[in-house]
This record gives sequence, C-alpha cells and structure tokens, in this order.
Amino acid sequence: MDLKTAKLMGGIGAILTLLSFIPSIGWLLSIVGFVLVLLAVKTISDEVKESKIFSDYLVAVVLSVVSVLVLFFGGIASIFGIM
Repeated sequence: MDLKTAKLMGGIGAILTLLSFIPSIGWLLSIVGFVLVLLAVKTISDEVKESKIFSDYLVAVVLSVVSVLVLFFGGIASIFGIM
C-alpha cells in the first residue's frame, strides 16, 4: 500500500467516525472508521520507516479509551453515591 491509499483510507475512516450519531448503525460506522484510521496510520508509519508514529498513536488511543472508562465509571459511582 502506498501513501496515497493510506491518505484516502484515513480520510474515509475519519468521515465514518464522525457519523457515529446515526441511530442503530452509527456505532458500527464509528468502529469501522476507527479501524480504517488505525490502518492508515500503520501504513504511513511503515512507508516512512518510522515506527514511533504508530506506537505513539496506539498509546494515545489506549489512554483515550482508559480515560473514557474512568469518566464513565466515575460518573456512575457519583450518581449512586448521591442516592
């Protein structure tokens, strides 16, 4: 795969991720978009022979997921703590 394909794949993935608000299918579009962006970053990282690009992106994704989970469970805990 070349950089042009990776750019296109990343753009399509970003657009699909933005469509997550669509009822009943939005979550699926969001996951597909996320995977496309992840593959695009991996391809770009491989093409320029700089593995740090992908590893930094992966760390950012993991930290984002962990922070969302902490906020979610913290919110749930605070709601039940008030009652």
